[in-house]
Amino acid sequence: MNGLFYLQPATTFNQALFSGNGRLGCVAFGGAPSERLVLNEESLWSGKKRDRINPACKSQLDEVRRLIFEGKVAEAQELAHRAIVATPPTQRRYKAMCDITLNLSHSGEITDYTRSLDLDKAVITTSYNCGGTLYKREVFTSHPADCVVVRLTAENGKLEFVAGGKVRGGFESVRSLGNASAAFFGGEGIKFACVMRVVHCDGEVSSMGGDICVRGATYATLLISAVTDWKHKNFFEKACAILDTQKSYKDLLEEHINDYSKLYSRVSLNLGGEDKSGVPTDVRLSEFARGGVDNGLIALYFNFGRYLLISCSRAGGLPANLQGIWNEDPLPCWDSKYTININLQMNYWHANICGLEECCEPFFSLLQRVRKSGKKTADKMYGCKGFVAHHNTDINADTAPQDKYVPATCWTLGGAWLALHIYDFYRFTGDTSFLRKNYCVLKDAVLFFKDFLIENKDGYLVACPSLSPENSYVDGNKDKVSLCAGSTSDTAILTQLFSDFISAASLLNKDKKLAEESKLILKKLPPLKISRDGRIMEWLEEYDEVDKGHRHMSHLIGLFPANLITVENTPELAEAAKKSLDYRLAHGGGGTGWSRAWVVCLKDRLKDGDGAYENLRELISKSTFPNLTDGHPRPTGGIFQIDGNFGGTCGIAEMLLQSYDNKLFILPALPKELPYGEVKGLRARGGIVCDIKWNEGKAEHITFHALRDTEIAIVYNSKSFRKTFTKGETISLDGELGSI
Repeated sequence: MNGLFYLQPATTFNQALFSGNGRLGCVAFGGAPSERLVLNEESLWSGKKRDRINPACKSQLDEVRRLIFEGKVAEAQELAHRAIVATPPTQRRYKAMCDITLNLSHSGEITDYTRSLDLDKAVITTSYNCGGTLYKREVFTSHPADCVVVRLTAENGKLEFVAGGKVRGGFESVRSLGNASAAFFGGEGIKFACVMRVVHCDGEVSSMGGDICVRGATYATLLISAVTDWKHKNFFEKACAILDTQKSYKDLLEEHINDYSKLYSRVSLNLGGEDKSGVPTDVRLSEFARGGVDNGLIALYFNFGRYLLISCSRAGGLPANLQGIWNEDPLPCWDSKYTININLQMNYWHANICGLEECCEPFFSLLQRVRKSGKKTADKMYGCKGFVAHHNTDINADTAPQDKYVPATCWTLGGAWLALHIYDFYRFTGDTSFLRKNYCVLKDAVLFFKDFLIENKDGYLVACPSLSPENSYVDGNKDKVSLCAGSTSDTAILTQLFSDFISAASLLNKDKKLAEESKLILKKLPPLKISRDGRIMEWLEEYDEVDKGHRHMSHLIGLFPANLITVENTPELAEAAKKSLDYRLAHGGGGTGWSRAWVVCLKDRLKDGDGAYENLRELISKSTFPNLTDGHPRPTGGIFQIDGNFGGTCGIAEMLLQSYDNKLFILPALPKELPYGEVKGLRARGGIVCDIKWNEGKAEHITFHALRDTEIAIVYNSKSFRKTFTKGETISLDGELGSI
């Protein structure tokens, strides 16, 4: 089986197994004899939209800028804290919904216990023996049927259980619906109904209160639906209607697997080495953390990242939040919302290269709403045209500043960074209709910064106030501060933003005047600069960082995910980026899962395969829970945060294939620890699907399939050639880039 498996039930959320259909999430603990299922619904948040914009911002903006330009940054921060921080300061939070419990009526010694997640089928299975009866549970969350499906069977015995539930936080009520059904209600601000029903059962079924009882059966199927009033006024009726299906369990399972596998099967990865699929996943993780070799675990981690995105981000829904869709806490860390100074962006880094472009639709759908909300924020806060978003947003596409945390709050580049995904998506897909639909986002991001940027003493256009996300420095007054006028991350994002807009406007034959103005703005943006000790400067002036091992690598955005810094075109900047990265790591950087995943991607772009592998080992060994989900350290214990999974998946893919500057790089960062392998189905910018087989660290068979007419340079080691493809064309090359 390609998947995760264990020899004991989960006792914590970070050991349990995740299932989802994009909208609904289910976490199965695999208990025996009692099962706990944590249910989530993507739109269950703590409240609806509100206007939080601080009315003082527009009148105090010039004063904040003056203080920053005069070097009185501590004073500027004090004023910004009063005038720019939103009122109230916080956005809405993602909520836990309810638990479903299945209490089986049997006792005695439990033997032959296993629980597993089959990644090829997206099915969680728990099985064990008790008193001579083989009990088995299968759990999956069906996208076609839009519900959680739980199949319980008892072989050589009888199946008797009670299914009940409890709302996790917020107002609660329960109702027996008769007809083997029960419902739960709750929510604050946004309300929900969760309905469960037993179907296809050969025993006696009854319901009372909030419980459903099954007796004398050998099999039963439990269906669970949940709907909120965010999209459906009659949410309870909608939840009930979802369960009005006449399909058999076999049909439900088959349509689920067919739907899921259309996405999952596009890519496969085999990294060779000893087959350890028969070793429990938690044991493999422990052995790997102690220095063991397990190339199959790396491939499993990669596949799991693809599984998670398919399971939590489907067209028509919301994008993956900080925890995807899986959350057991009514008050989760950072509200489990959308942090847009790296985390939401990272959630989708692997989507295109892994052929999951459909999973990006919720991201762009939210971005369109962020644009609409951000136009009001841009006008009311800054008196600017276009749209702006700060470092967080939520289900309501709230764009006002979040929190009262100076190193993060007063930053206007969040929406611009999100917008960079638009033209990059086009580079992969060549979808002109998509670009035309989302062009307005690029344009409005450009319009905002056309108004907002201000000239500094050196004649450069800079964002002010700004910061380097979540970092601080010691200024000339020996104050520990964060605000600045322009940062290196600003320069990278804005350079890419204006470049993308110019390309899109030219392609679509739009806004020629604005495109020309954008070219002039590009020339006045600050250059990327190298410090006296050879590192990329994080700010326009050389300052000492307060935290030399800071988790954010924002000054290296130009290296990845952008390609303003490359080994091929800007070797001096690439060397400076390497020194910057190594400096961060030497001082304790990469301590969070997402930060370490970013390091893997940065090492990839530096063509440092061994360095990428070393940091991937750190990610899997130190920031990965027993269920393979990403961990973020907290004083009270690590918490699940999904971005590290997605960034790590991207990092593995970019070891094997990179594409930028109209070039496609084969095995650009292959570590010596992965000498054998085969990958199929990776996507490159330009619309190329690539299969690669390598042996003893050298490519021996490479296949390219063109999804559209395209011209691209193929690069492997010191060899390269330019090829013009026609749509549907397939070619195969050997390790010398000769035809096969």
